This record gives sequence, C-alpha cells and structure tokens, in this order.
Amino acid sequence: MWLMLSCCCRIGEVIQSRWEHVDLEAGVWVIPKENAKNRKSHTIFLSPVALKKFQELKEISTNENGASGHNRKHTRLHEVNNQASA
Repeated sequence: MWLMLSCCCRIGEVIQSRWEHVDLEAGVWVIPKENAKNRKSHTIFLSPVALKKFQELKEISTNENGASGHNRKHTRLHEVNNQASA
C-alpha cells in the first residue's frame, strides 16, 4: 500500500513490478506498457519514501524477480508493508 501511495500507481502495476524495472541507485521505476492500464510505458522518479520502501522490500524479499514480492510462495506486498511500518 505504501508503494501505491508514494508512487501514485495502481495495485496491478505494483503487483506486476519486477526488480529489472527498478533502479534503486538512480531512484527510478519503469512501468512497462504491458503492466500499465493505458498500455503506455512510464517512468516514476521515486520519492525518498518510495525509494526507502523499495529498499526495505528488496532486503526482505525472497523473490528474485518480482519487486512487489507478490507470489504465493514468497512474501506478499501487504506483509512487507506491515513489517516495514512496524
């Protein structure tokens, strides 16, 4: 939820995010056209809050591909947000 709020993006975009689309050093997340509702690729320049949330997610994620951690076998996004908020 914190990623959606801090990036002004949709749940589907967060759930489908992959680490290959996130550049933590540059502070940029590219949402490919396949994952966007309007079918247009767009770049999100991460705020300090969003960057921190992605970094926290990266630290606790067991999923090497999906940046959201959304996978039945891996940490779910809402669990990550709850852990990061604690």
